Amino acid sequence: MSETLHERQEIFWEAYWGEMSGALPREILYSRFTQEAYQCLKNLLGARTNRRILEVGCGTGRFTCLTARDFPSSSVIGVDITASSLRLAKALRDCIGASNAAFIRADQFRLPFRDACFDAVFSEGVIEHFPLENERNYIAMLKEMTRVIRRGGTLIAAVPNIFCISHTCYKWCLALRGVRYEYGYEKSFTRSELSSVFSALGMRDIEDSGFYPAHGFYRLEAGRFGALFHCLGAACDAIHAADNRLTGRFAHAFGYEIVVKGMKH
Repeated sequence: MSETLHERQEIFWEAYWGEMSGALPREILYSRFTQEAYQCLKNLLGARTNRRILEVGCGTGRFTCLTARDFPSSSVIGVDITASSLRLAKALRDCIGASNAAFIRADQFRLPFRDACFDAVFSEGVIEHFPLENERNYIAMLKEMTRVIRRGGTLIAAVPNIFCISHTCYKWCLALRGVRYEYGYEKSFTRSELSSVFSALGMRDIEDSGFYPAHGFYRLEAGRFGALFHCLGAACDAIHAADNRLTGRFAHAFGYEIVVKGMKH
């Protein structure tokens, strides 16, 4: 069953990234979602230089390329199972001149690297597609990512936030109507749920963040009630901006994604 699901996902993402082959590098690298997500990831990666950094399930390579650009003395590698995504990633790398970025086609459950060889490993929007009832599940993937991190190194994972009400309700409504979600299986997490997995894997100094609470509304603009969702997104942005001057916790609680970081003990 797990192999069938895995193969189905690989076919889907191969086609998905293939359809994006005509996308302009600027559209990929400088979309608001990319910029908000990357700033969150960058903050958690910290300012240390001269590191070996790995992105697992790199897709278009946008975060690998931006990380390589901003950490020019570091070696940054992106791996993905699909050839079409890696063609996009290499084009992005060449576009921004990130010569310290490399891309490898690999199975994220069997990374082609020795133990403890990276200072930081991260993923964005990947592990949530692998349910626990299958052998290839999100805990197994995080365990494999942990394997290649050196002691004292960093693990980061960004996943959908169950408290991003717009996105959670959207998937719930699709399920009620018997309509398949466009990205197939996708689990939404709570912060404590993902933090507990990190703790079970031996991570310490666990912290979490979040970003772009309004994205769940804006991504629905193309639908039947686009104007309404745009207004809701704008209202969400206004609340976020006001909260940034107060507690700064709005994005942590209601961001489109939760981002959890831990240090390997």
